[in-house]
Amino acid sequence: MATESFKVIQTFGIDYTKYKILVQAKSSNRYFVWYEEQIGADLGQEVLITYEGNNWQTINNPLNGRRARITQAEKVN
Repeated sequence: MATESFKVIQTFGIDYTKYKILVQAKSSNRYFVWYEEQIGADLGQEVLITYEGNNWQTINNPLNGRRARITQAEKVN
């Protein structure tokens, strides 16, 4: 398992039944991420994402300690 820091580019609130956020990796790749519970991340803030291979598992807001399980992640073209 690995953890990487991502910058919050945009928040969308609830998308159907999951929260949705757009994040950017240090490599400049961008990803849409859907997760189960509100983490209270702000634009420009860093969040921590834990993954194993292509399986993204959790998103963590280090400023308030909130964490949620990731249900889907898609790279933005």
